[in-house]
Amino acid sequence: MRMKRHLIFLLFLSSLVSAADYYKCKYLHYYDLQDDGSLTRVNKGLFSQPTGSFTVDRKSGEYREYNETKKLEIVDPGDEGNAFKAFLPESFLTYGFQLKVIEYSDNSIKPFIKTSFSPYGLQTGTCEKF
Repeated sequence: MRMKRHLIFLLFLSSLVSAADYYKCKYLHYYDLQDDGSLTRVNKGLFSQPTGSFTVDRKSGEYREYNETKKLEIVDPGDEGNAFKAFLPESFLTYGFQLKVIEYSDNSIKPFIKTSFSPYGLQTGTCEKF
């Protein structure tokens, strides 16, 4: 019985450790590039109120958004001195993008920036580890 309790405790601890390998991120702002090279916050159509979220696995690069799963290429897994950096190469059916999460932020909620070739190609928001 004692061995069974230890095993359950170890399984519980391993689930806590692996849980910190994911970010859950929410969009807060959308921006578009203007003719003069400046950025303007998008406040029209679908982008009038930032909505949506995504998750990303810091180890495997698994990215989930809108019930779709994609595999990101990880450039840097991030740590207390470096940002998490990953990208999705553009393909025939998918806009590519780059993602940077400021892992070294002192806050428990980490800011992110995502750039893509899609309309409104710059999005920002926050991520939490879970």
